[in-house]
Amino acid sequence: MTIASVLLKSYDKALESGIVDDVKNNYDKPTLLPIYHSNKRSTGKDIYEILLNNKGEIVGLDLLEENKYIIFPTTIDSIARSGKDAKSMPLCDALSYIYPMKSNEKKIETYQKELNEWINFENNPKIKEFLNIILDTIKSKKYIDWICEDQTGSKDYTLDDDLNLFYKEVSNKGVKDKKTNIKKVWITFKIYDFDNGKDCSVNNYKALHESFINFQNYLNSKQEQKYCNLTGKKSYCITKHRGIVGNAKLISVSYNEIFKGRFDDGEQIVSISYEASSKIHNMIKYLMENKTTARSLSFQKGKAATPAKLCVWFSDDIENEAGIDITDVSSTIDKKEFNAFDDDIWENENSYEIGGEVTEKIVKAIKGHGKVFMPTEYVYLLMVDKVNDGRVAIKYFKELPQDIFFKNIIKWYDQMSWYFYNDKEKIFERTSPNISAIVDRLYGVEQGEKHYIKIADSKNKYKEKMMSDLIPSIIEGKKIPQGLAKQAFYDVKNRQRYSLNAWRSLMNTALAVLNKYKQENKNERMDRNLKPKEEQSRSYLYGRILAVLENLENYAMRDVYKITNSNPRITNAEKLWNRYTKAPASTLNLIKNKIMPYQERLIKSGKVGTKIKYEKIIEECINQISDIESLNNINKNKSLDEDFIFGYYAQKQDLYKKNEKLKEAEENNKGE
Repeated sequence: MTIASVLLKSYDKALESGIVDDVKNNYDKPTLLPIYHSNKRSTGKDIYEILLNNKGEIVGLDLLEENKYIIFPTTIDSIARSGKDAKSMPLCDALSYIYPMKSNEKKIETYQKELNEWINFENNPKIKEFLNIILDTIKSKKYIDWICEDQTGSKDYTLDDDLNLFYKEVSNKGVKDKKTNIKKVWITFKIYDFDNGKDCSVNNYKALHESFINFQNYLNSKQEQKYCNLTGKKSYCITKHRGIVGNAKLISVSYNEIFKGRFDDGEQIVSISYEASSKIHNMIKYLMENKTTARSLSFQKGKAATPAKLCVWFSDDIENEAGIDITDVSSTIDKKEFNAFDDDIWENENSYEIGGEVTEKIVKAIKGHGKVFMPTEYVYLLMVDKVNDGRVAIKYFKELPQDIFFKNIIKWYDQMSWYFYNDKEKIFERTSPNISAIVDRLYGVEQGEKHYIKIADSKNKYKEKMMSDLIPSIIEGKKIPQGLAKQAFYDVKNRQRYSLNAWRSLMNTALAVLNKYKQENKNERMDRNLKPKEEQSRSYLYGRILAVLENLENYAMRDVYKITNSNPRITNAEKLWNRYTKAPASTLNLIKNKIMPYQERLIKSGKVGTKIKYEKIIEECINQISDIESLNNINKNKSLDEDFIFGYYAQKQDLYKKNEKLKEAEENNKGE
């Protein structure tokens, strides 16, 4: 299905499920709006709720807290308004549109006329009464005094015809003249004890919402009827559609070059009914605003920040109550319920097919219950980005059966994983980095005292692009971009650019990326343990040698560092790291010459056994390399491939384990 058809179908499904217009939570979070309605989030300073008794008398007002929402009816002209002839909303709006004054007499006249038309259309006496109370309140202007007093904290103020509010601010420093403009302040309404003892507001009065829908459908029926390309039914079709992010539109035919040559005007391209358009746009607006269905692909700051959003929802879980977040798959699995990266489990499970033991447990952890997937169940993924102030673009859309989607997530979990340090548990555990961390580590720069590697905030659009390139790998099971693997290997070859902490973070991330690359392109899965001798490649062996040389130098200097209480200095292996990857044979000879003093230090300090152990490993690796090069006629100084970093890591792990066992044995001997 097309994206428009999916959004329309999802809205209708939500309507059947009772998700649309969930009046219980209309103030506290973005809800799926009824058609011909919109919402607005409070900044904590710009929305007042006028409080009335059932006689229509003002008894107070509330300044809505920050991030509270109001819902209000809209029209085609008011929802996409701009310019001098901008239309007011049918009921609630900014003061510049509905507060009677000389500068907006025509707007007020139109507002009151259209509100009267709605009142005359309505047959329900309670709805009529509600609307009449609001209309009378608007005409009376009494609410403006309440707003001005709340804004100034005083009754001593003046208000001009342009809604400039002048007052005096009294403080310890004296009296100061102040001015503020309240044109953009919005008002909405609540009537206490209105319907059988219930307090009814424009926000939560569901019968009021339904009344406006019926009224708008009546107005639609008076317009020319055409076939809607989405519903296949005759209806009032429109070319002016609402915006998604502010006035930035998803559907627009304002540019002639879009249709010039094939059509005479934009209306011939596609016919979408007003009702279908409202459903589609309200659906996508809800998906983008809801924290459980949308994830930002960057963390832009400021009022103008409009990061790209990735939306995920399901045919049987439109609100994504399962909390699936494909940008950070590790957050999706409950590790208390199942450790997806237990080596023993993965060794006994090679299949990704739905129904396997591992798959069953992971899916249970993801979804929160062991559920049988049905062919009719789908997952939908949508990437939306604001291109400019007038346009929103769909950068990615995919519809997948849920079983395929979860199979691909599991594949990503398994392949894009490595051993990362868990600071809370103080252990290394196998996990998968989120895509934001992957992009930051591989393409960012080291920043701050904590030496985090991240992309600068000013480059967030670049980060979004890199993250969006990874989405198909997670969702569709596609191979990761070749450029990502190349960048990972490029970074690990340039170790000298990073501090120790930054390097460790980068190395582990790069290992996760390169491990996935090798599985996808070379059918080879890497691990932290040393590979069997017959499976070790030339690059892998050279990586092992470099790890030994680094350890030898550090071990020789360990006592010096303890006595002087100083940090370990950079080793010769680290200094020549990049050169080593490009010309390993000649660089190895150079490093061996440079570490001779450290070998002597080991002998003098009585650590001959350690020296012999290190030299034996190096000799074994060199002999294996010689055999491989002779057999395959390889140039001794041929540059190394990604196996190098896996060999280095595995050898470091092996030496660490042996040192730990040695320490344990020494402690036991002391105890005896």
